[in-house]
Formats: sequence, C-alpha cells, structure tokens
Amino acid sequence: MFHLLQASRHSVKGMHISYTENKAFLLTGGTDMRLRYWDVTSPVESFIVANAATDPTNNATTSYK
Repeated sequence: MFHLLQASRHSVKGMHISYTENKAFLLTGGTDMRLRYWDVTSPVESFIVANAATDPTNNATTSYK
C-alpha cells in the first residue's frame, strides 16, 4: 500500500489520476497555488510542476519520500 503523507494547512482542490504502461501518477492543485506531479510507483520522482507566484525564483528543489 502506498501513502502520500505531507503535513500541511493547505488542501487539494483538484486531482487527476492517470497511468502509462509502467507508471501510475497524480496531478494535484491546491490552495498553496502549486501544481504537483506525484509518481505513485516511485515517490522520489515526484515534483512541483508549477510554483506559486510568491515562490522565490531561485533553483530550490523539492523532494518526496
């Protein structure tokens, strides 16, 4: 069983689930104003697709376990 756990005061407002031949993934958007790609088969491959307008423009990275 796979769990996506991340403490936050924000909520998900939109979610799309899909799959390819080898992967299942989610696209989520929420009140934090970020669009995220969640790789269900390999969580470390998950990432933020689009940052919030207020995020710094440096090359900070986000990782998920």
